[in-house]
Amino acid sequence: MNPKEFGDYLRSLRKDANLTMRRLDALSGVSHSYISQLERGERGVPSPEILKKMAGPLGVPYGELMYYAGYLSNETELSEQEREGLEFQLVYLPNRKVLRGEEANAYLRSQGALPTSIEEAENAYKNANELEMLSFLEKEITFFGYKLSKDERKRIQEMLELMFPHYVPKE
Repeated sequence: MNPKEFGDYLRSLRKDANLTMRRLDALSGVSHSYISQLERGERGVPSPEILKKMAGPLGVPYGELMYYAGYLSNETELSEQEREGLEFQLVYLPNRKVLRGEEANAYLRSQGALPTSIEEAENAYKNANELEMLSFLEKEITFFGYKLSKDERKRIQEMLELMFPHYVPKE
């Protein structure tokens, strides 16, 4: 996340917590002028010490701030307790509003981007792992560096139908 994106994220956290910059200053000990510069993306990413001071007043786990500041990655080894603090979801909307947590999940569900049931999630996972051969053959395919024409891809489909007639749907 670049400094500007982190600043937008920080601003959304502060607003979600109904805090002014001066109030966050009073609660965290981080100056309001520095907070303003962070939110505008002018000071880069704050140090872990600054993030730790702001986590409590902002009402977010320290691990979440560390992750979005770029100090933690997916490959970082974390304890189970630390992992629990990193279970969150962010959605950046075009109007620069940031949705987080359940609000983000509700928005994604309303847009059809999240499954609404366990069964739907399981089906989506199964479908994601299956590659329908016919849709694969519609794409551009190369064979030893040579691009296959539409006719050549059609011949592959016909050969597969001859090799596996029991899979071909009856019309």
